[in-house]
Order: sequence, then structure tokens, then C-alpha cells
Amino acid sequence: MKNSKNKFFMIGITILLVWVFIEAYFYMIAVEAQKNYTDNLLKDAREHYEEIENIRNLPAEIGTFYVKEGDAFKKVDPSLLVQTLLKQYQKNDFYYTVTPKVQKKGANLSKKPIYRLESEKKRLYYVYKEIAIDMDASFYVEKIQSVWFKFFAVSFLFTVFTLVLLFLIRFLQKKSSSYEKLSNTLELKVLQQTKLLEAEHAKKEIYLETLFEKSPNIIIITTGNSITRANEAFFKFFKEYASLEEFKREHECICDFFCASCHGDTINSTKMQWVEDVLGEEEPIIKICYLEQEYYFSVYAKKIYEENKMHMMVTLNDITEIYNIRHKFEDLSMQDALTNIYNRRYFNVVFPQELNRAKRTRESFCFAIMDVDNFKLYNDNYGHDAGDEALQSITAKITELTQRANEFFFRLGGEEFGFVCSAYTKEEAFRHLQNICKEVQNLKIEHLYNEKYGVLTISIGVCYLSDAREGEVKYIYKSADNALYKAKESGRNKVVLFENC
Repeated sequence: MKNSKNKFFMIGITILLVWVFIEAYFYMIAVEAQKNYTDNLLKDAREHYEEIENIRNLPAEIGTFYVKEGDAFKKVDPSLLVQTLLKQYQKNDFYYTVTPKVQKKGANLSKKPIYRLESEKKRLYYVYKEIAIDMDASFYVEKIQSVWFKFFAVSFLFTVFTLVLLFLIRFLQKKSSSYEKLSNTLELKVLQQTKLLEAEHAKKEIYLETLFEKSPNIIIITTGNSITRANEAFFKFFKEYASLEEFKREHECICDFFCASCHGDTINSTKMQWVEDVLGEEEPIIKICYLEQEYYFSVYAKKIYEENKMHMMVTLNDITEIYNIRHKFEDLSMQDALTNIYNRRYFNVVFPQELNRAKRTRESFCFAIMDVDNFKLYNDNYGHDAGDEALQSITAKITELTQRANEFFFRLGGEEFGFVCSAYTKEEAFRHLQNICKEVQNLKIEHLYNEKYGVLTISIGVCYLSDAREGEVKYIYKSADNALYKAKESGRNKVVLFENC
């Protein structure tokens, strides 16, 4: 508290010293301005003195001179001329009055001028040698008065400002003393609370460390590129490695073990990016392939500070059994029970997804409807069991022919099938579907009631878009259906293609 009082006292003294210095500076400016105006006034008086002196010396300098009157010149008395000029000067020249010669006892008027400035009358009395001048000084008096008015106004305002500042300093001193007392009290309480918190923090550190190490889930601290810490569960899973240093000699990042799921719902990105992907997913899942086994983990990541740097604490919860059971039922729900290919339900999901993907990538898009020719007659004559076997044989062959990543084959219902692909040229798509049509005929499944061919055949209607952005689901489907009708109408066992439908 004593230091606080000393500090404010020193500030107050400093402000007063500054006030004295600035007031003195203002005063010096005012005195200097007054001196300049007085010097200019005396300069004017000196000039008029010299003019009067010159007029008085005219007789001696001129001697005798004449003035022409009519045809003759008349002699003029020089002293009379001087009197005339002096009277004219007194009357008209800048409001100055020339006074008679002044005799002053004991005064040596030859050395320097004697002057007196009367501010009230605004006159300058100037005496030098034997000439006295009574001179109008109103301009200079007003200027000097203006200088002092400004000085006193500025001085008053600055003094008021200084007093206000000193009052504020005094006020702050009192407040500071109050705050200092309060601060000391709070500091003591904070110190006591800090000790309690440190003790509690130490307990929590032990607790968290126990949770970290003993958790059944894998927990790692990572920068995204490199693991900095790992718990016991990590080494129970990666049992080939006894320490993190040993693990990092072969693998810098856990993402080295990531692999893609056939269902496309796991994160399979590389260093650094995989953490960002985990943070961006609502329910992130990763697949780890290790020692010829596949494991699935749900992932939780949280940003933390480790050694004053941003890290991620990542928790991996083993959901392998749950994941496999869930997707087993999902596979059953999207598979056709008879043929084991994708069903109509999954078609309704994939068709718009693939079209939108092709639009984003600006690729071509192809959709085909395939229908077994005269299949009702086949069922009627060979029986439904034979019909089911025939459909299984046909779908097995077509599945064999449509194994590329951009191809999807569905059973839409009965003897009707759907085919979706992208990134083919029109010629490639047409040849591919013609080959499917030919390979089904080459199965040589007897169908004597399929006139002209005697074996089971299929007809295919195709809608092809060279630019997927131009298509909509319902128009594509309708166009392919119309193309199938054309194929049936024109003799079956063929491919009819509509472009840019």
C-alpha cells in the first residue's frame, strides 16, 4: 500500500512540475510576442523620425531655390518650405503628430531614443535628439493585448485541466488503496484455493492416468502423423510390439493398418487427414487389418494440449462383432432371396446415388432394363422350379460379366433386371450389353416356346447419357423401359439404345 501512495505522490509532483514548465513556456511566448510588436512599433517611430529629420535638414541641403510663377521664377524661403511640409506631414501622414522641439533638463537626447507606450490612450511618445513624436499605436496595442488575453485564457484552461488531473490522481489513489486491500485479501484466498485445487488436480491426474492406462479401449495421443502416447490396451492389441518406440520403428502412424470396408462406411484416409475425417464424421468407424484378421472400431477424437502443442486423444472401441452382425442383416435386406444379387430396394438407393455422383464428376451414365424373353411360357411349360433355376443361371452369368467397380446389377422383380454403370462411352456400353445378351443365349437353356431361338434369351432397353448432368431418374427409367419395349417388338434377343434420353 505504501508503494502505491509513493507512486501516486510522484505522479502528482511530476504533473505539477510539468504544469510549471508549460506555464513558463507559455509566458515566454507571450513576452517574446510583446517584444516583437514593441520592436516593430519603435521601428515605425524611427522611420518617421528619419523622415522628419530629412525635412528639417532641407534648408541646409538645398540652399536657395526658386518657384516659377507665370513667366518668371520667384525665390522661396527654405524655412517656409520646411514648415509647410511639416504641417502637411502632421496633417495627413498616417495619423502621426509632430510636436515642437522638446527641451529636457539633464537629459542627453543624442545617445538613444526615449519612449513611453500608453495602452489606455493607445499612443506612443517617442523622443530622440531634438524631435518628439506623438504617435498612434492602436494596432500594436491591440495585438499585444490579444497576446496576453490568449496567454491568460490558455493558462487558465491548462491550470483547470491540471487541477482536474490532480483530483483524478487523488481519486485513483484512494481507489487503488481500496483495490490493493481487496487484492491482498483475494490473493490470500486464491492462494488457499490454489493449494486445494492443486491437491485435487493431483488426485484427478492419478485417476485420469489410471483410466488412460487401464481402459479396455485403445487410447492414443497423436499429432495425426505420429503417436506420442499409447495405453496398455494398444499393446494388448498390437501384441507384436512391447513398447511405443518399437512400434514407431516400423509404423509412424496407426493409419498404416487402415483398410477399406466393402460397405464403404469406414475411414480409410492417410496421415493427418484421417483425424480430420474422424472429427468430421457423425459416427466414424475404421477397419484395421492386422495379423490376417479384420477388426472394426468406432472412433472418438478430442483436441487436447500436450506439451503446449495441439494433439488429439483418440479412443478406439472394438465393435467387430456388432459391425459384422449388422452388415450381415443389411446384406440380407438388400439381396434378392432367389438370385443373391441386389434387390429392388437397394436399386432405389443406388440408382439416384450413382446418377448424382456421375453428375458431380461430369461422367457418362448408363441404365439398362433386361427382361427374359417369353418367360411366362417357360414357367407354364417347364414349371416354376425350372424357371427359378433358369433365373439363377442367367443372373450368375450376368454377375460374372459385371464385376467392375462402376457396375451394379439388380433384380427388379420377376424376370426383369436392372443394370447401372458410368464412365463408359456409348460404343463401350453398347458392346458390353450386346455381349451380355449373347452370353445369356450361349447358356443354351432350352426354351422351345421362345420361337426363332429355341433357348432362353434376354432383351435389353438402354438409356445412355454422355453427360449425366442432363438426366433425371424418372425420365431415364422411362426411356430405358421404352427402349426395352422396342427391343421386344422388333424380335427380342437384342439391345436397343436411346441416347441423351
